[in-house]
Amino acid sequence: MQENIQSNMRYERKWIFKNSNYLDILNKALKSKFLFHLHYPKRCVNSLYFDDHNHTSVKENLNGISNRTKFRIRWYGKNSFILNNPKLELKTKKNFLNYKKIYPLKNLDNLNLKNTNHIKFICSEVNNILKKKLLIATITTHYERLYLVSNNKKIRATIDY
Repeated sequence: MQENIQSNMRYERKWIFKNSNYLDILNKALKSKFLFHLHYPKRCVNSLYFDDHNHTSVKENLNGISNRTKFRIRWYGKNSFILNNPKLELKTKKNFLNYKKIYPLKNLDNLNLKNTNHIKFICSEVNNILKKKLLIATITTHYERLYLVSNNKKIRATIDY
């Protein structure tokens, strides 16, 4: 099993702003009393999610189960189907508190999600790391993200679009 390189606990709240331009939200954040400023440059976020054959993770999410774990591989960059420095994330949610374990996946670098054999190999590697879990790749997400941090560095905010 690969070494766990990072874990952290934090509170997380999410809001969806319908009919809003991300630049309007960014402008309001920058002008807020928290004095947000850019923490990282804008990045393209890519994720490949995993679930079991019963779609347990999806059902837990849709049913609003507040104590659950989701499994994903995340990488950054404009090429949304080629893994670039991918990391396996196990994100455990307990109400608004989140805990994330992150594992490096150097042996999956440059694999192509459009290649069926690569997908099979990715799934076998994820299952090998997790032991006793039989997960399959289910869906990918791709979006741009702005990272902000408050002036006192105690609050982080992301704007996804």
